Amino acid sequence: MKKILMMMIVALATVSVKAITVDEAYNKIAAIDGVAISDVPEYDCTKEGMDWGKVAMFIGASQSTLDEVEKVLAEITDEVVVDQTAQGNNKVVGFAAKQEDGRTRALISVNMPNAGIVVVYAQGGDDVVSGMNIN
Repeated sequence: MKKILMMMIVALATVSVKAITVDEAYNKIAAIDGVAISDVPEYDCTKEGMDWGKVAMFIGASQSTLDEVEKVLAEITDEVVVDQTAQGNNKVVGFAAKQEDGRTRALISVNMPNAGIVVVYAQGGDDVVSGMNIN
């Protein structure tokens, strides 16, 4: 009986921990109420070395909406490539995942205190993260 109970607890703990990729994270973020989504213009993609890019903006969003975005970001299991403070108080976190075709997908979140969160999702070469202008 103790073994069964212990196995049930472990199974429940495993189910409650969600692990998602940058692709799944972007899809979840894009579905949050109040998001403004735009494509990165082709000119900027070419200039920054991206195949394509999308931007999800939560400027002026409620704290509960921002918490929802942060919760999704916390579930990402792809490699953390940026975890720093940039441009004063802004918190920047970036994730990247190598695709089967050799390209890299990346998601960078810029949390601007008292303003909101901007998430950039893009695909490009190995340096796609450095090409994404986060400042």
